[in-house]
Amino acid sequence: MVIIVIVGILLGELLWVFNMYEANKQSLRVSLDDALTSGLKAELSERLNSAGEPLIIRYLPSSFIDNTDNDSTEFINRTIVSEDTTYHVRVKKNAQDVDQRIFQLILKQKSPLNVNRLNELFITAIVNSGFEEVRTSIELIDLEADTLVAQTGQLAQPRWKMITMDSVPIDIIETLGIRAAVALSPHFFLRRMLIQLFLSLVLLVFAVIFTIYLYKTILRQQKVQKMHQDFVNSMVHEFKRPITKAVMMLEIAPSYLAKNEINRAVDYMNGSLRDLMVLASYTNKIQRLNHSDRDSLQLDLEPLMLAPYLKQLAATHASNPSKNVHIDIVNESIKESIVVDRLHFTNMMDNLMENAVKYSGETVHISLNFNDENRSLVITIIDDGDGIPDSEKKRIFDAFYRSEDLKKRRMAGFGLGLSYVKAVVEAHKGKIRVEDAPDKGSRFILQLPV
Repeated sequence: MVIIVIVGILLGELLWVFNMYEANKQSLRVSLDDALTSGLKAELSERLNSAGEPLIIRYLPSSFIDNTDNDSTEFINRTIVSEDTTYHVRVKKNAQDVDQRIFQLILKQKSPLNVNRLNELFITAIVNSGFEEVRTSIELIDLEADTLVAQTGQLAQPRWKMITMDSVPIDIIETLGIRAAVALSPHFFLRRMLIQLFLSLVLLVFAVIFTIYLYKTILRQQKVQKMHQDFVNSMVHEFKRPITKAVMMLEIAPSYLAKNEINRAVDYMNGSLRDLMVLASYTNKIQRLNHSDRDSLQLDLEPLMLAPYLKQLAATHASNPSKNVHIDIVNESIKESIVVDRLHFTNMMDNLMENAVKYSGETVHISLNFNDENRSLVITIIDDGDGIPDSEKKRIFDAFYRSEDLKKRRMAGFGLGLSYVKAVVEAHKGKIRVEDAPDKGSRFILQLPV
């Protein structure tokens, strides 16, 4: 989808650049037409001045009678008399260059157009219009015979690098015409469009970056939504199991009371109580982990003696009823105590130790190291479990995230534990990262300033 959007943006930019190129090309054609008209006037003026005596023409009065009453007629007939010739011509109403074209007709034989001089004047007019000096070619054409009368020389340039103008009649009866061609430098339009191209490129880059950012944001929201849904499903599943067992035991217990089997009834009642306690622990855990935003954590800092705490931590997690857990503690820190929030710190360590036990085999080896480094206490927890794929290392600290491994997804959990751990570490101004253990398993490294 994002590729289609980017391609659409690119095509739109290319279309805009093409239209801008065509607009510049059309503007250049208009400027060249004006320059050619200016050159024609200047060349004609030079020939008239070199003729010596002024060239006098007059219109017969009758020429103003034909068609003047018919406003819908585009043309009018005129009779023109020079010193030795009479011309009957048909011209457009309100034409601006009638006299000039008449002089071109009269001078056709006596003093024909000088294409080389016209070419020079054409170039001068182009330069005066603000364009760079260019190479041009002008052809004088006999429009009646469709033959070339004179030419300044051909341009050795591919047609796509030239602008060839349409032939323009120069005399009143349209027997002579000129056609101009202009050779452009390879970067002519590029230089004229440089600012627009730069702005277009900047706009394109911003549009692509914004599209990619928007796409990633949508994907991130979809992933968060999916993880949230997985969290809800996991929570329902985990809650349903102890509730179902507790209800079943509570339903059975009265039957044993009726039979006066008090001990059996008490066993079922105690089993139901244990399941309800599990349910309560789940509720407390979710309530605790739900505040896994470092800004929302309120720390109550107090000294925590390391040696007694580590002994208690090892004893708690080594006494796992379903697994054989071995915990090695290496305390190389010279500090007897650390200042932390006792509740959040112990919850954080319990989460890390529970994960190390949960995601390992039947026999678990955990190494818990404490040492000092650059005014910080470094805590390293190493297990010999299944490890964490590289693709998941950056995501395991996200709220609601759970591993894609089906085996791990079947285990109890809500995807909030490690996000809470990270929040506690950052609330203590510390850092946390995860690495692969030397042999197998994972190594969590916490760095807390002291």
